Amino acid sequence: MAVKKLIASSGSLEGILKMIKKFYYSPSICFVFNGTTWAVYNSKGVIDGVHVVKKHSRYRFENK
Repeated sequence: MAVKKLIASSGSLEGILKMIKKFYYSPSICFVFNGTTWAVYNSKGVIDGVHVVKKHSRYRFENK
């Protein structure tokens, strides 16, 4: 079982989106909710290996 690594955390989706845009140096980052997590996309498509999950009252950007 792989250990999930926390990259960033925020109390709002807008906040975590801002952090992910800074992380990738890209203004074209967006999310797509797929039932339990949010997939992270840039202008080329889905970014494999990362996602956003809600844990308690925080949104966590982490590797899969």
